[in-house]
Amino acid sequence: MKKKTMLSWVGIFAIISVLSTNSYSQYDKINPKKFKDQLEEGSKLIGSDEDLTLERTVDKTFIFKYYNPTTKQLLERVTYFDRALTIKEGPAAKYNNEGLVILQGNYKENYRHGPWIENYNTGAPKSRGSYDSGDKTGKWEYFNFNGELSKEEVWENGELLSEKQLAPTDEESFVYDMSDTLLTTKPLFIKCNEGKGEK
Repeated sequence: MKKKTMLSWVGIFAIISVLSTNSYSQYDKINPKKFKDQLEEGSKLIGSDEDLTLERTVDKTFIFKYYNPTTKQLLERVTYFDRALTIKEGPAAKYNNEGLVILQGNYKENYRHGPWIENYNTGAPKSRGSYDSGDKTGKWEYFNFNGELSKEEVWENGELLSEKQLAPTDEESFVYDMSDTLLTTKPLFIKCNEGKGEK
């Protein structure tokens, strides 16, 4: 696993170094265009590797994509303003191996900005809300694994103003025994030492 991760990072640095020298044709000769069929409409492939691509869009932004090299399933997509891939600007998303959205939103000058959603690996919602230049803002909703709205928060300028618990959270929803056998999906509340005695 470490070797595969290391190869991915080597590929990313290779793309960045090629971009900084403006020598796209040199890079294309060295690496195959394995994912050319998965380009955004109107985009130009300027670099690819075993499991990643870099595209230049019609509006002159850069899209970095990371794929499962075996299945060609898109796992991550990030839009950058600059060819050095240092300023995130625009849509971004992460997907599971089945192609379901796990995380999705937009960046503005490297900060999360606007609506963001996070889903469980099943595709069911986990949380949703908005950012303003990296700060949570407005109403945020959180869902437990059963799909129930479990919590609501209200944020302003990155500061939590209010919080309301509506249903059990994931930690409260499932109770397992020592062998990881599911015992109950209901919250388990234990009362002890009521009245006199130890606190």
